[in-house]
Amino acid sequence: MSKLQDIYQRVYNNTPAATVDDNTVGEAVREQIEREKSRAGGPLSEDEWSDLVCLGTSYGQAQGFESGFRYALALIFESLSN
Repeated sequence: MSKLQDIYQRVYNNTPAATVDDNTVGEAVREQIEREKSRAGGPLSEDEWSDLVCLGTSYGQAQGFESGFRYALALIFESLSN
């Protein structure tokens, strides 16, 4: 793990912002699953579940990128202001 990854894991993951981000992703995935279950009208097939897992992963990747980008900008601005 790189030094930056270590700092991100130790510092950012323990903040309220990280918890909010995790909850946002979790809620988006839950809502999508409920929509798909309602649309299907019955049990989801293996392919439908696979599609939902891929969709959930993409939500996580997008949220991770946004969180990491905000964190990187905060580090840059903090270093420039010192």
